[in-house]
Amino acid sequence: MEVMPEENFFSFLDNRSGFLDGVCITGGEPTIQRDIQEFIVQVRERGFLVKLDTNGTIPAVLKELLEDKLLDYVAMDVKTSLEGYTRDMGFRGNTADIIKSIDMIKGSGIEYEFRTTVVPGLIDTVEILEVAKMIKGARRYFIQNFRPGYVLDGNLSERTGYPPGKLEEFRKILEPCVEETGIRN
Repeated sequence: MEVMPEENFFSFLDNRSGFLDGVCITGGEPTIQRDIQEFIVQVRERGFLVKLDTNGTIPAVLKELLEDKLLDYVAMDVKTSLEGYTRDMGFRGNTADIIKSIDMIKGSGIEYEFRTTVVPGLIDTVEILEVAKMIKGARRYFIQNFRPGYVLDGNLSERTGYPPGKLEEFRKILEPCVEETGIRN
């Protein structure tokens, strides 16, 4: 993909002032960008709200953004159980960072959600039960059904999502642990 120069992006925002309410910063993982804080400051200086989509693997950056009150909403992907991060996702970082990020977000005082994309063969009842323990006490959690198509792991391109009944079963597992649960297809 072609990279848009920052000045073009901010010119785009300036031209839409009054029409757009906010900017969603998403990725890959946006907290790996060294200048994310400065970028968000420039967005906020223009009067826009900021939503961050994160996987929670870099809690130090998340902490700075929250402490500096630069975020209006955070959506964190909780991919699987802590064991599943290393076993199934190939995560080589410290899974304690995932828990740190979850706890920070829950205690931040801003609006947030946690979400898991449920991939058949990777996410099942065992993982959902573990996710429920990880996010217990959260305000909002969404189950997102897997959609085949263009995926980074070619082995997943032939899989289909879960049927509605299974998604509802997962949601019911989470319901006692979270104020609001939902399903996104």
